[in-house]
Amino acid sequence: MTLTRICVRLAFVLIPAVATSAPLGAQATGPAPEQVRVVDSTKIQVITMRDGSSLVGRIVSVRADSVDFQMALGRVPVAIRDIRDITESDVGRMHAGQYWFPNPNATRLFFAPTGQMLKKGEGYFADYELFFPGFAYGVTDNLSIGGGVSIFPTGFDEQVYYLTPKVGVSLGEQVHLAAGVLVAGTIVGVVLAATYLPTRRVLRVPPREALWAE
Repeated sequence: MTLTRICVRLAFVLIPAVATSAPLGAQATGPAPEQVRVVDSTKIQVITMRDGSSLVGRIVSVRADSVDFQMALGRVPVAIRDIRDITESDVGRMHAGQYWFPNPNATRLFFAPTGQMLKKGEGYFADYELFFPGFAYGVTDNLSIGGGVSIFPTGFDEQVYYLTPKVGVSLGEQVHLAAGVLVAGTIVGVVLAATYLPTRRVLRVPPREALWAE
C-alpha cells in the first residue's frame, strides 16, 4: 500500500471524527464562574445565549442557577445553563441606547497602521491585493512585529519581503502614540538593510541596488 493511499484513508477516518466531536464540545462550554458577577454602573455586560442571541445590560444579582439582568427595557431573570459567554465593556460603548462592539481592527486602517498597539499575545493575518499576505503580533503591550512576503507567480528570488516593527504607548483612552518602520526588498535587500546599522558597509551600495537587488 502506497503512502498516498494511507494518507487518504486516514483523512476519511479523522475528518468525520473531528466533525462529530466539535458540536459536542461547543455544547459543553459555558461562562466561567468569575464571569457571573455583579458589576457597577460604569460597566456593561453582553450575555451571549446558547441559541446565539445577545442581551446587553448588567447583572444586578446572582443566584445558584440564575441571574437578574438589568436592561434598558427592565430586569429579567436569566438561567445560567442557557448562557454561553459573558463579556464586559465600559459603559462608553453604549451610544443612543445601542451597544457598539469594540473595533476588531483598531491597530490598522485599510493599509497603514494607526497609533494603537496590539496587546501582548494578540495578532492578525491580512492579505493585501491578494499577492501581499502579512501578519502582525504583539510581543508586549508596547512592541509589535509584523512582516510578510509577496506571492507573485514568479521565482522565489524575485519575491518582495517586508518587516514592520512598531513601538507605541497609550496616553489615554483617546490618545495613542506610535512609531514604526517599513523595511522592504528582495532577499538581498533585506540582508543589506539588516547589516547596515551594525557595520555601515552598505553605505557603498546605491540605495536602489541595496533595496531592490536582483
